[in-house]
Amino acid sequence: MRFTKAILFLLTAAAAGFLYSCTKKDKLQTQLTRLETKWKLASFATDDNGNGAIDNLEIHPVATGTDDEITFNSDGTGSQTVNESGTNVSYPFMWVLSNDTLTRYGQGRDTIVYYLANISSVSLELTAVVDTNKLVAYFYNKK
Repeated sequence: MRFTKAILFLLTAAAAGFLYSCTKKDKLQTQLTRLETKWKLASFATDDNGNGAIDNLEIHPVATGTDDEITFNSDGTGSQTVNESGTNVSYPFMWVLSNDTLTRYGQGRDTIVYYLANISSVSLELTAVVDTNKLVAYFYNKK
């Protein structure tokens, strides 16, 4: 009886191990795979004091009721939806990620070069230098 229980235990453990090894493994996340989703703007910042960095006091939350979302599709296309005068307007674009540089090619709009300052599975921080040579930052949460 004891011998049968031991064999039954070993067979159960082996079957459980086999089933566990056959389960779908999580895909290795990279900057690219993390980026390819929909993001909602949570806060933004401008380097108001001109020191070349974004300081905590320069970060401002998005106004309540403001809807600004950006989507990066795996095929290199994307869109940004912003609320303009109570109407959601979508701006399609193409994008390329090279190391920490994200280049966004708008259709009928300027090219924007972002620095991918931080990305995790739930948050995204993009910085850019705008025409006035001022540093700006955008902080997104995964939608």
